Amino acid sequence: MTVAEELIEQGIEKGIEKGIDIGIDIGIEKGIDIGIETAEVKQRHTLLRVLARRFGDLPTDAVAQVEAADLDQLNAWVEGLFTAESLVHLLALTPSAEA
Repeated sequence: MTVAEELIEQGIEKGIEKGIDIGIDIGIEKGIDIGIETAEVKQRHTLLRVLARRFGDLPTDAVAQVEAADLDQLNAWVEGLFTAESLVHLLALTPSAEA
């Protein structure tokens, strides 16, 4: 094998290794994103069940508000469940108000 062929082979091996590393990193990131999304979906579902249990049938706009909320907002509502006097009071809470 010539020096040029060896250098080409080394370059190919390094390229493959780099590609594998990048693929693993992308896979890990996607896995984390999917895990976070799954947790949010489960938290929304659980929160809606608890809200219905505590406050009765939920208005459509309340369900839509829960469905559109980010994780920080969902957490604020979960924490507020213990002190909220009404559904309106609970849904008015914000993450900064709970901090």
